[in-house]
Amino acid sequence: MKYIIENDYLKAEISELGATLVKLIEKESGTDLVLGFDSDEDYIRYGGANIGATIGRNCNRIGNARFTLNGKEYRLSVNDNMNQLHGGGMNGFAFKMWNLEKKKEDELVLSYLSKD
Repeated sequence: MKYIIENDYLKAEISELGATLVKLIEKESGTDLVLGFDSDEDYIRYGGANIGATIGRNCNRIGNARFTLNGKEYRLSVNDNMNQLHGGGMNGFAFKMWNLEKKKEDELVLSYLSKD
């Protein structure tokens, strides 16, 4: 499901999949200011869910898809050669269904519970 919020100048379309900003339309010109796909299925099919999405648990790359914290090594899923990029591909926040709650015409609250 997609939600639309707007004010006098901008109209934003946000998807529950990845809390993704799908479109951001400048109303006067009608110009879409962001890159995106037309459907959630296309984000999954083309692996582009990080485009406009809320990524996590990490952003950027974690080298060799592992890190050490307090003396303990943690291994992560690999999705970028031998690294983990933007939370691990299909395991990352960009591929989770978020809760969206429209508060007003120009206000949307997005939430996702990430269990450890």
